[in-house]
Amino acid sequence: MYFLKDGEVHHATIISKVSDKMIFYSGNTVRRYNYVLEKSFQDGEEGV
Repeated sequence: MYFLKDGEVHHATIISKVSDKMIFYSGNTVRRYNYVLEKSFQDGEEGV
């Protein structure tokens, strides 16, 4: 999965889990393990 900033790709992550209601991902620029994708938008990500 790729995150967008200013309309361009700025970071890549790996989707680690998918449930009925949520998508989780893991990454290493900011340490994340099974992090809820929805929370990333609250943290400032613009899109995927």
